Amino acid sequence: MYVPRILARGLTPVDWPGYVQQQLRWARSVLDIKLRKYRQIAGKLSVKERIISFMHGFYYLQGATVIIGLLVMTYMLATGLAPRALNYRILVDFGLLLATSVLCQFYRQRFYLDPRNEWGWHWRAGLLQLAKWPYFLLALSQVLLNRRLPYVLTSKVKGEPRPHLLLWPHLLVAALICTAWIAGIMSGRALHPLLHLSAFTTVLGILVLIATEHMNFPEPYDPSLRPSRQVKDHPRSNRGEIVSTPLQEYFTSQSNNQS
Repeated sequence: MYVPRILARGLTPVDWPGYVQQQLRWARSVLDIKLRKYRQIAGKLSVKERIISFMHGFYYLQGATVIIGLLVMTYMLATGLAPRALNYRILVDFGLLLATSVLCQFYRQRFYLDPRNEWGWHWRAGLLQLAKWPYFLLALSQVLLNRRLPYVLTSKVKGEPRPHLLLWPHLLVAALICTAWIAGIMSGRALHPLLHLSAFTTVLGILVLIATEHMNFPEPYDPSLRPSRQVKDHPRSNRGEIVSTPLQEYFTSQSNNQS
C-alpha cells in the first residue's frame, strides 16, 4: 500500500567507498535474480508485471553500454572514421532530447512529498551516474562468472579514507581516450570537431570526478541542519507543508511533563 507521507528519514552513504559498495551490491543482487531466478517466479506474474519487472534490471546494464560507447569513441579517435550521423545536426537533435528530458524531470518533481527541499537540477545525481558505471560493469561480470561473495553492509558513517577508489578505473578510461586521441592527430587523419569536443568533455569530466576523492566528506547526520519533519497527508494540496511528526511531539510532551 502506498502512503503519500514521509514516515521516516534514513541515512545514506556520505563518502565514495560506502556509496560504491552499496551500488555494487545492489547491481549484483538484481542482475543475479534476473539471470538466475526470474524464470522461476515470472510464471506467477501477469504479462504487465513480467514486462515491468524484467525492464527494471536493464538499469544495471548501463556499465556495459557506457564501455561500448567509450570504445566506439576511442576507435573513431584513433582511425578518424566516423558515421555520417556525426554532424552538427546531431547537436540540435541532442539538445531537443535533453530539453525534453529536463522538462520530464521537473514535471516529475511536482509529485515529490517534500518539493520545497527536493526540487532542483539534481546535477549531483548525474555525477553519481558517471562515478558508478565501472562498478555496474564489475557486478555484471561477477554475476556472469557466478561468483558468490559475502554480504557487505553499507557503511553510513565516515570510514577510513581509501584513496584511488575512483582513480584507477576512470583514469584508465581517460588514458585510453587520450592515447587514441593523440594517435589520431599524429597520424594526420582529419578528426571531426565533434570528436575533439567529445574527447575533451569526457576527459575533463573524469578528472573532475577523480578530484572529488580529495574532498572533505561531511558527517552522516547533523541534527541542527535538518530536524525531524513530515509532510501532511495530502502533499499536492499542501505543496510540501512540513509539520512535526507524532513521535517528535510525543517526546516533546514527555520532556515538558518531566520539567
